[in-house]
Amino acid sequence: MSIPVTCKIRVFDDVEQTLELVRRIAGTGISALTVHCRTRAMRPSEKAMWHRLNDIVKELPDLPVVLNGDIFEYKDVQRARDDTGAISVMTARGAAANPSIFRSAGPVSPMDTAVELTKLAIQTSNVFLNTKYILLQMHPETKSKSFEILNKSRRYNEMCEAMGLSEYYESEGAQFINERCEPGKNKQKSAGAQSNTQADSSADSAADTTALSEKTTMSEQACAAADTPAAKRIKT
Repeated sequence: MSIPVTCKIRVFDDVEQTLELVRRIAGTGISALTVHCRTRAMRPSEKAMWHRLNDIVKELPDLPVVLNGDIFEYKDVQRARDDTGAISVMTARGAAANPSIFRSAGPVSPMDTAVELTKLAIQTSNVFLNTKYILLQMHPETKSKSFEILNKSRRYNEMCEAMGLSEYYESEGAQFINERCEPGKNKQKSAGAQSNTQADSSADSAADTTALSEKTTMSEQACAAADTPAAKRIKT
């Protein structure tokens, strides 16, 4: 194939069974192999077994091997290479919690990173639910009022309130919001306009009813007046 194909696996409890698997996979012609250094049954809270990668790297000297598991800081990248012989690393939770872990100068605080990411998401009209999911993974204070507002948010304006960006949203952000990033936005506007039209129509109907009621009352009063003794004398 002209398109590179890679593969990602977890390790077995048994070392030899793992090596047999990687030999078979390498034989298919893949371009690289990523190894999550945990078994299928292991949870993220359990420390990744980096040492299990050493035998795999030795077994596949001509195939790039990538380490996955417990990469949370920039310095972990070089440490993984030095300790295991891996050519590179793959990370999920570390980057999801704070994308700035890739800065060689050190990470920026999670909240500062989250604020900048919110602005970038709005400027690129990123889908709201996707942005919300990312920010919930990044927010460092899950018991805070801002996290509660973020968790309940349904629109970018509410999200900006949670992130301390209400002024930014009003001055700049709102112009970037469209149907793609907030599905149903135009429908909501349409419903609002329809509601206003119905309200105007109802008001007009109410005014007509009032006018008709006033006319009816005047007619009834006129009829009542016609039955008075004074009215009868005028008639005669």
